[in-house]
Amino acid sequence: MAQVDRNCLKQLETLREETNWSIKKKEKLRHQILHRFFFLIDNCKGQLPNLQEIFQPREIDWLVGSRDKEGQTLLHLAVTGGNKKATELLLRNGSDPNAPNESTLMTPLHVICNWRNDEESAMFLKMFFDINDKLHQTIDVNIQDNQGRSPLLYAVECHLKKTTASLLRRGADQNLSDKDGSTPLHMICIKGDRKDTVTATFLKFFFDINDELHQPINVDVLDRRGWSTLHYAVQSRLKKTTESLLRRGADQNLSDKDGSTPLHMICNCSDNHTETTMFLKFFFDLNDKVHQLVKVDVLNESNESPLLLALKNKNIEVAEVLLRRGANPNFVDNIGSQPLHLVCNIDKDLKVATFLKIFFKINKNNRVQIDARDERGWTPLGIALNFGHTLTAEVLLRNGANPNLASKKRLTALHLICQSNRIDNFVETFFKICDEKHRKVQIDAQDESGQTPLHIALFRGRKNVVEVLLNRGAGPNVSNKDGSTALHLICQSNRYDNFVETFFKICDEKHQTVQIDAQDESGQTPLHIALFRGRKNVVEVLLNRGAGPNVSNKDGSTALHLICQSNRYDNFVETFFKICDEKHQTVQVDAQDKWGRTPLQFAVANLLPDVVDMLLDRGADLAKFVFPSESLFVQCFQALDGRACKLEQVSRLLVVVERLEKRGYELDLPNKWVPLSFDLTYLSNPDPGILDVLNKYGHATPIRASRSTPSSPSASSGPGRTTPASP
Repeated sequence: MAQVDRNCLKQLETLREETNWSIKKKEKLRHQILHRFFFLIDNCKGQLPNLQEIFQPREIDWLVGSRDKEGQTLLHLAVTGGNKKATELLLRNGSDPNAPNESTLMTPLHVICNWRNDEESAMFLKMFFDINDKLHQTIDVNIQDNQGRSPLLYAVECHLKKTTASLLRRGADQNLSDKDGSTPLHMICIKGDRKDTVTATFLKFFFDINDELHQPINVDVLDRRGWSTLHYAVQSRLKKTTESLLRRGADQNLSDKDGSTPLHMICNCSDNHTETTMFLKFFFDLNDKVHQLVKVDVLNESNESPLLLALKNKNIEVAEVLLRRGANPNFVDNIGSQPLHLVCNIDKDLKVATFLKIFFKINKNNRVQIDARDERGWTPLGIALNFGHTLTAEVLLRNGANPNLASKKRLTALHLICQSNRIDNFVETFFKICDEKHRKVQIDAQDESGQTPLHIALFRGRKNVVEVLLNRGAGPNVSNKDGSTALHLICQSNRYDNFVETFFKICDEKHQTVQIDAQDESGQTPLHIALFRGRKNVVEVLLNRGAGPNVSNKDGSTALHLICQSNRYDNFVETFFKICDEKHQTVQVDAQDKWGRTPLQFAVANLLPDVVDMLLDRGADLAKFVFPSESLFVQCFQALDGRACKLEQVSRLLVVVERLEKRGYELDLPNKWVPLSFDLTYLSNPDPGILDVLNKYGHATPIRASRSTPSSPSASSGPGRTTPASP
């Protein structure tokens, strides 16, 4: 028998004698004693001394029962440090092996089983059990800490084989779960940073040891998250672990609390599609081998089948595997999406089109709801065309997709074709397929704004599409909510300068009568709009096609009013009257707008002497003519605000005045023009004749030419022109 180390004994006695046991604040004292105590025990040679022969009972009670500020006993500290001698000494002197840490509720056994080295943990555990056996002290192997974890949970989490075996042989509950519902089997299957082989090896060991002990393992326990061990294994793509669980009877169709099965988890993966596809095939093949049927159409709480999840993650390869396994192609999720909607949302036209051919081939004996609408009213065809995916759209059309179904915004397939510049050449293919399928296209369908496909094509400037639509019978007179017809849109844009003839030519060939004087909600006809836009060649075409020159808009303005408001038409007015004569259209030269203004008044106010002459030659009533009010001239001047008034503009005014006088019109300019008071200080080298006329009509005192640098007049200092607003 080993002799007690006399030196150790003597030093422990010295420790006791030097300790002031009456100190009230013993925390610092405890640390001092602890440090010296462990040092002495560690360096003790031979048999450990009996503390009862050295310390008083109350001193021993204090030593073994005291705790640090974290709530640990000396025994906790001894096992944490792996100090066998101190552990043995404390146990032999009354330390409670089941005493929990006051904060974590971990016992010394929890601490031992939470080591990372299996050999050291197992050896220390054996010693721990042996000492307590000799002392006839029962160790609770299933005691749980504040997380509900037993020592076995820590051991399996750390993959401590020998420690795990020791605990199980001592009666540890192989199915005991913690507060999160995790059993030892969950801990093994939660991957962490371990490889599949490591996890599978430990899992086999765990099953084998429990088989040996005739202890059944519940492989389908759900944790608080609602996951079984198989859920964790498939989520981490652990093939060997998955196989082990399935061969042990794990339920391949078990749902978690959200209704997701292992198959949902496999399919709900957005990255590494190839790996996911391979794992899915492995999963099906393995279940076939163990004669277990995988349910492919289970819906989770969001009404998602595995197929829907695969396609939401844009995994076409997984979707194909599921379809070949009999997945339903028509399931609808909570937002109305079916597999076809999701496929068409994938931005890979060729890949999707190729898949759809397989999709329809697999489901040739099933009725695929090809025209199902989602919550926005989109059909798969609508989604494909919205992305500009013509190959996908072609497959859908050839498999019976309805070209006339509209979204909630009333957009049909043809609307979408016409609004996308990416599918310029598809419109011909679209009509060709519809002809082959004997589908009549509603070519004049209107969206929520009243736009037809023709309106949209014109708005987008897609002339070739416009021609196709017109040749296919698109109605040229259908108006949108603003009252605009196709011709209104053509007249708005200068990109159709040379297209208007083509428009009329096709309409003639299709025997479509164009309502050339159709008015929008502002009363504008195509002729009004063309004049506003300054598009003379379009105006000529319209007039030659019979556009009415006397139709007025809501402001009462006729075509002639607009011509007389802009110097763009100074040389065009003769052409205007000539065409009207040829078309036997009598122009109402004295028509008044809603403010009573005539074309002649606008021509005068906008300083258009040639137009004034033409109007008078054409019968404008000079007897009823009222010289434009100052306000109309001011309105014209304001259009020139911020620009230098030029000599040409002043001379135009004089010419207009003289033209009116020659026709017998008497002007009382001094009274009318005093407020405007022409200021010619900005003119350099004006014509003397102009000065004479201005002095005669506009000023009470003579005006002399100024040699100063020109300056900008105010809005009321000289005449100007009116620039018409856009329609």
